[in-house]
Amino acid sequence: MIRLLLLAAVVGLVIYAVVRWRREAREDALVRARAGFFVTSTEPAAARREAPPLRTVDLGDGRLRFRVPAAWDGEPSPRGILEARASSSRLRVELCVMEGGGAADVARLADALRLSEPGRRGVVEALPGDRVLLKHVRGDAGDSGPEVTYCWEVWTPLPRGDALVGKFAFCVPAAATGAITEDDVRLLEREIREAMLTDSP
Repeated sequence: MIRLLLLAAVVGLVIYAVVRWRREAREDALVRARAGFFVTSTEPAAARREAPPLRTVDLGDGRLRFRVPAAWDGEPSPRGILEARASSSRLRVELCVMEGGGAADVARLADALRLSEPGRRGVVEALPGDRVLLKHVRGDAGDSGPEVTYCWEVWTPLPRGDALVGKFAFCVPAAATGAITEDDVRLLEREIREAMLTDSP
C-alpha cells in the first residue's frame, strides 16, 4: 500500500512538472514573440535568406486577395477559408462578415477595435483603402507542445454597421520560434498590409 502511495505521489509530481514546464515554455515564447511582433519590420531580412516566390490567393470570390509563399501547401475552400502549411508552421486565413461589428467609418471602427479584448492586448492601425489592421499574439497548447499564434485581422466597414474581416492566424511551435519564423512573420505582415479587401470583387 505504501509503495502504491509513493508511486502515485511520484507520478503526480512528474505530471505537475510537465504541465508547469509546458505552461512556462508557452509563456516565455509568448513574451519573446510579443516583443518582436509589435515592432517588427515589414522588410525581409535579406541577410538571413531571400524572400521566396509568392502566389496569389483569392477568398470569397475575390473579396480578399493576398499572397503567400508558393511552397506553402493549401488551397482555398468554398467556405472562404485557406489552411496552408509551411514545415512545422501553419497559416489559417478566413473571410467573414461581422454583422453589427463595424462602424460608419474607418476612424470609428479603429476606436471600437481598440476597446476590444484583442485590441487591448495588441495594436490597431488604420491602413490605406478604408481598412483597419488589428494584430495581436496568443499562446496555445498544441497537440505537440506549446504554440505561439501570430494574429492579424484586416477590417473594412460595410453599410448598416457591418464589417468585412480577413482573419490571418500563423501558428508556430514555441520551440521553433527564431530567425526563420521572424522572416515568415515579416513577409506575412508585408503581404497582409497590401492585401485587397473589398465587398465588390
